[in-house]
Amino acid sequence: MKYISIFLVVVLSTRSLYSQSIDVQVGPVIDIEAIEKLVEVPATTLATPFKGFSYSNALFADAGPARAFNSYGYQNKGFHFGAFDNYLKFSGVKKLTGESLNEQTILNAFISLNQKLYVLYTIKNVKQDQFTVFVNEVSSDFTLTGSPIPVHNFADLKNYGATIYVSSSTDKKFILLTRALDAKPKEVQKLDCKMIGADFSEVWFKRIETTITGKENSIQSINVDNSGNMFTLIEYQNGRDPKTVVYSYYWQTTALKTFEPGLTAGVNFGVRLELVQGNEPYLVGLNEHAKGKETEIKYFIDRVNTTTMALEKIGAGAMPADFRKVSNANLFDMRQWNVMNIIPGPDGIVASIEAVVMEEKYGVQHSFNAFVFSFRKDGSALWSRTIHKKQSAMPGMAGHLLASSGNKILFIYNDDAENASRLPDDDEVALFTSNNAMAMVQEIDGSGQVRKYQLSRDKEFEGFALNFNAMGKIENGFYFDTAIRINGRKTVDSRNLTLQIK
Repeated sequence: MKYISIFLVVVLSTRSLYSQSIDVQVGPVIDIEAIEKLVEVPATTLATPFKGFSYSNALFADAGPARAFNSYGYQNKGFHFGAFDNYLKFSGVKKLTGESLNEQTILNAFISLNQKLYVLYTIKNVKQDQFTVFVNEVSSDFTLTGSPIPVHNFADLKNYGATIYVSSSTDKKFILLTRALDAKPKEVQKLDCKMIGADFSEVWFKRIETTITGKENSIQSINVDNSGNMFTLIEYQNGRDPKTVVYSYYWQTTALKTFEPGLTAGVNFGVRLELVQGNEPYLVGLNEHAKGKETEIKYFIDRVNTTTMALEKIGAGAMPADFRKVSNANLFDMRQWNVMNIIPGPDGIVASIEAVVMEEKYGVQHSFNAFVFSFRKDGSALWSRTIHKKQSAMPGMAGHLLASSGNKILFIYNDDAENASRLPDDDEVALFTSNNAMAMVQEIDGSGQVRKYQLSRDKEFEGFALNFNAMGKIENGFYFDTAIRINGRKTVDSRNLTLQIK
């Protein structure tokens, strides 16, 4: 009887180990040679223009008929896209055509609304020194249907360029076009913001003149809440130090507010802005402060009160003791650490902090430990975890995905398969170098306790690593990706998969 009890404990422990919070569906290996025969242009990966970008013209999903698309470029009077049915299985190359499309057309974003697919695109008129953004419905055979709907006409093309960012509210009732005007060396950076509704009619237009001079600035994110208000985070160099500023516009009162997140003393860096639950703007970042001969590293958490339209500094604390050891490693500079994610938690919000550094000489990305924090809505800390990992891999394989499942937080990343048997608190781990890959999950419960398991035990997925550069969100809790397996120096397999967070 004693041995039966022991056997039952082992079985139940094993079942518990694999009662995962993620449903993973894996597609067949993609036949790259067959695709290359269908389209002459090589497949390209286009980077999204800023963190938190809502839509892409390079990789996107149509939630209506459950399809994913990957851009191959423009050729033979059309834009070519690889199509994947049910997000997984390659079904051919689609050619986006229309009378208004040509090689000068800029595709800004594809948007799925009410079971229909639309494309926003730019057409330049150099003679009149202007450009217009249009929207068209895209038919099932991938042609533009109906007449183009002009969304907005922008002037001063020659002086200020045609850079457009597209973002939307989580409920897709508001879509924002933001034109970042090309600033001259001593000119103030300006943003032209055009908000439209789901019917593409104008809700509001505003030119925002920032306090930032010159070109040394970077738009980190442009966020739209479910009321149609805008929150933009910009980072720029203030001498030798980075500085971040938030511009928020409340269209119903026409109030423009400017905030500087972070602590009063020291240098704030690595800041991220997210709208939790679509309406609550939270900012989490890092702070470096010289205190005598010592340097103190803290995190901070701020919140924008959308009723009072004021910034509330609600929390701060010291980074874990092991952060300094990792952050001072030869590959990393302190300022390369960033808040990578802010997501809803069971009692407030959860944030992850990580450094991903590109070594251009060898074409390798490096990322070591990551840090996950859980906060109550008032900014007080609930728990923190160190994710022990070492990654020196192909671009896209380093980094992580942070997601929530009920009262659990999921940290999803690529690891060396040798680390599968190591406990979450083991700080000596094998280096993941693209080969011998195993996608891993560390699942953290409401009290900060963690369990670690393989993302998928599907034999077809063995040796494959997630590609975070190719990962897209279809809807909340539902992601698709193109995973990669390195077979040799010149041989690579890829296959699509979906991740449904339960």
